[in-house]
Amino acid sequence: MIKTNNLSLRPLELDDANDMHHYLTQENVCRLAGLAPIKTKEQSVEFIKMLLKQKAWVIQKDEHVIGNIVVFLNPSDEFKGEIGFMLNEDHWHHGYMQEALSALLQSDGLYFKELLAAVYPENIASIKTLEKVGFEFETMLPASILDPKIKAIYKLERS
Repeated sequence: MIKTNNLSLRPLELDDANDMHHYLTQENVCRLAGLAPIKTKEQSVEFIKMLLKQKAWVIQKDEHVIGNIVVFLNPSDEFKGEIGFMLNEDHWHHGYMQEALSALLQSDGLYFKELLAAVYPENIASIKTLEKVGFEFETMLPASILDPKIKAIYKLERS
């Protein structure tokens, strides 16, 4: 477990479905993560099962799960990956995601040489958060058949 001034981070568990379901149904949270809002608790459980196949942590405040961070590892290089995160809309604009990401990136539990983050350009809060924890703009990813929206790619490297 990782503790910060306001939060705790720990590995994701299937039992987190109830707390996570609340923000997985939030339109703004899901839209900015490139997902359709989840409708049922069963869908939340299936989503969590998918995340459990990756390196995934929950962000807790006062014993409630308010968000998550996931690193999707590159199958050909375990020290490279793509990071994604979601935060319950009720907890936006308090600096919690920056606090959680910063703690996780500095922890012994996350080894990497390179992390990428794909963000929609209109998601200014996430872009600012990424920049504050050390990510730098890399390139723009054009729209595709799978995702018709343009994405900005940010990168964080360690030597």
